[in-house]
Amino acid sequence: MSPDIRAIASSAKKMVLSVRSVRNNDGAGHGRARVRAIEEETVTVIADATALWVRWALRRLGHILIGESDRLIAELRDAIVYQRSLKEHLEAVMLPDQPPETQRAIGFAFGARAAQDTGNPRIVGIDPAIESSDVRAWPIPYRLGITEGLLLGRWGYRTSTDRYVPEMAGVLTAVPVNNLRTELPVLIEKVRSAGYPSGYQSPMADQLQVAAALRAHVELIPGEARELWLKLAAVFEEPDPSEFTDDEELE
Repeated sequence: MSPDIRAIASSAKKMVLSVRSVRNNDGAGHGRARVRAIEEETVTVIADATALWVRWALRRLGHILIGESDRLIAELRDAIVYQRSLKEHLEAVMLPDQPPETQRAIGFAFGARAAQDTGNPRIVGIDPAIESSDVRAWPIPYRLGITEGLLLGRWGYRTSTDRYVPEMAGVLTAVPVNNLRTELPVLIEKVRSAGYPSGYQSPMADQLQVAAALRAHVELIPGEARELWLKLAAVFEEPDPSEFTDDEELE
């Protein structure tokens, strides 16, 4: 908001627009048969003006990307989501270039919205990650975020349906075993401490269905992490902690 900073940025922009004019007048474009001779001083001024703008723009890119990720997460959380806009915003956010914590937050937002029975987040942000083993295009933190979002949803409650289990297992197929051995125990404890929304009618029956589905998809998990995946399934076979009062103990 500083007027001095705005004046500096505006001056830099004017310099670049002037570079464009010089290019139009003296450059090799537009099908010219002969290029004008350009003095060394002109070359120096043009090169320095261009470098000034480019350095500033590249340094600003990180701030812009963070803003884009915040907007994408807000869209997934609160807005009506359309396939075209979601795809455009996911591409604009340049997911592979985001820091790991932002990648994970975006993945969680896609998973949590898909867990609300919204199809477009699954089509745009989850199915492609399942179909691809590329952990550069679909990073490991993003995949882990999707799984957590599908399991716990926006409000931090356990999933009450087994419908999302194939997606959970599918996005983790490409995750290296060492990452899973580190991350799955953390996820297990988050699920164990989570409950169901108040007033939910048949949590135990649904928990057992989720557990059965997790066990059925264990083959999708890399070998040495399967034991942890089965421990996750076992959590859904435990009594729901939200059904107990502070004075009661789980047996």
